[in-house]
Amino acid sequence: MMILGVAAVTYFWRVAGVLAAGKIHAGSPMFRFFSCVSYAMIAALIFRLILYPVGATAAVPTSFRLLSAAVGLVVFIICRRNVAAGAWAGVLSILSLNAIVD
Repeated sequence: MMILGVAAVTYFWRVAGVLAAGKIHAGSPMFRFFSCVSYAMIAALIFRLILYPVGATAAVPTSFRLLSAAVGLVVFIICRRNVAAGAWAGVLSILSLNAIVD
């Protein structure tokens, strides 16, 4: 029963977002605000994963996590702000660094 309640609330906000998205213009201040908030949330989550990891990531040295983030950022910029390329570069670099040490 709890899962159904959580799913209903989640889908309510998704539907509300879809309905509201048609009324927001891409150049409007509201759109820019939500865009900035979403980028800030992603940056905060990445920062937390790098500096305060949990689970298996906690076993990886901080220097490896920082270096992998830098590699991902450089690839992101080089590939014309391609998020997938930057993410894959970061993941592959941390896996490679961790494999070299083991």
